[in-house]
Amino acid sequence: MGGYYRILHMAFADTYKDKGEEDNYWVAVEEFKARSKELGFEDPFEVLTKYQLNSFEMIRDKLKAGPPACFREGWRSPLLGSKIDPITVVKPLEHV
Repeated sequence: MGGYYRILHMAFADTYKDKGEEDNYWVAVEEFKARSKELGFEDPFEVLTKYQLNSFEMIRDKLKAGPPACFREGWRSPLLGSKIDPITVVKPLEHV
């Protein structure tokens, strides 16, 4: 089901806050429902509630919020005044 969650995400990819395409999202919801049925889920929330997602409105609001600021393009560290790639910083810690 995780791959199908991306269907919903694409409506808001790189357009968080008020820039998100609300109409595109609801079209994506219908595609998501159809794909869920293809997988045998009459109610897509049979799986989504495991991830504490209880409504398409809740999912929309999370997607509209966008990623944390440090993962957005052009972000600069307020402490260092330069761009930091958080993945590069965290990668060596994966074995800890």
